Amino acid sequence: MTSNPPKSLTTLARNLRKQDTWAEKLLWRWLRDRRFSAYKFRRQQVFGPYILDFFCVEACLNIELDGSQHGFPAHQEKDAIRERWLAAAGVRVLRFWNARLRREKQFIRDIIWRELQARAPHPLPAYCQPIQGVSESVNAGCQAARHSPSPQPSPSGRGSVVPTSKKEPVAGHASESTEKSKRVQSLSPLPKGEGQGEGERSSTLHHDHESPQEFD
Repeated sequence: MTSNPPKSLTTLARNLRKQDTWAEKLLWRWLRDRRFSAYKFRRQQVFGPYILDFFCVEACLNIELDGSQHGFPAHQEKDAIRERWLAAAGVRVLRFWNARLRREKQFIRDIIWRELQARAPHPLPAYCQPIQGVSESVNAGCQAARHSPSPQPSPSGRGSVVPTSKKEPVAGHASESTEKSKRVQSLSPLPKGEGQGEGERSSTLHHDHESPQEFD
C-alpha cells in the first residue's frame, strides 16, 4: 500500500463511504468497531491503485460486495486483473453477490470467519468456549455409557411379553363358549326316527281324504 495515495483516490474513497449500498451497510454493521471477533476492518481503503471495500490489515483480507454490473464480461475482466495484482501483493479477496448476502447471511459470516482464522487466528470468544467442568462431566458420562454393560431387563410386565393362559370358567356361571355350543345343538336336525310320526300321520289323513275307499 502506498504511503501517500493520490488525492483523487482519497476523495473518491470518502465519497464512496457516503454513498454505500444496503449490502455495504449490512456488512459494515458486522465488521465495524472490531465487532467481528476483534478483527479491525477499514471501509473503502486505498491500497495501491485500487480502493478496497472492506480491508483487514491484520489478516490482509479484502471483502468485496458485487452488484449486477459485475456480471458483465468487461467488468469481470477488470476484476480479474485487480485480483491478480492484489494476490501478488499478498491480499486475499473474498467476493460475494449482493443477492446472496440477502439470502445467506450466516453462510457468508462463516466463510469470513474461517478465512480470518486461517490467516490471522484469534482466540475463540467467551460465548464459544466450552464451560469448564461441564464439558469434562459430559465426556466422563459418555465414556461410562460407552463401556457400561448391557442394560438390565425390565421388570416383569414392562416391555416383556407375558404368555397368556387359558381362562377357567367361574363356578356357577356358564362360559360364553358353552352357551354358544348349547345354542348350536338346539338348532341341529333331530336324529333319524324322531319327530316323523306326526308327519306320517298327517300325510295318511290327507291321502284318505282325497281318495275314499270303495266298498265292495
